[in-house]
Amino acid sequence: MSSIPRITLGKGWLDQLSKLCNPIKSVDVYKNLHKGCWSVRQAGKVVAHIDYICLKNCNLKVGEKGRDRVRKEGVKNVHAFVRGFLPKSWDEMNKWETFLEKEHGYECHEVTYNPYENDTFVSLEDDSEVKVSPLVDLDSCELFGNVVAWV
Repeated sequence: MSSIPRITLGKGWLDQLSKLCNPIKSVDVYKNLHKGCWSVRQAGKVVAHIDYICLKNCNLKVGEKGRDRVRKEGVKNVHAFVRGFLPKSWDEMNKWETFLEKEHGYECHEVTYNPYENDTFVSLEDDSEVKVSPLVDLDSCELFGNVVAWV
């Protein structure tokens, strides 16, 4: 049985993660409540646990059946995640962020999902639904917010 690696915070996260999954295919990232980090899943298999990850061209997904089961049983299950693509490099990620903000007027909003209160991910700034975003940061540290999406 192979162990799932834990990738800690730092610029090397992208190189490490690119060795564990196919960077041209999407990944699903969800909060791992037991380990206090994010789980990265590709093709149905968890490939890493990570403290920080940034994804491009994202869909913020909530599975209705899983959400309904949480509401009915009061027991959490994995049914909400961010699906997106890894940036090619740290520089590409920074350029993409600048391009979105300066050229297209995107703003970063902290987003959250609570199955007891919301049907989808929502912005903490204005309570609007967030289902897609060109860029999403997911951080285990709550200093800047756990999930920040450009909307």
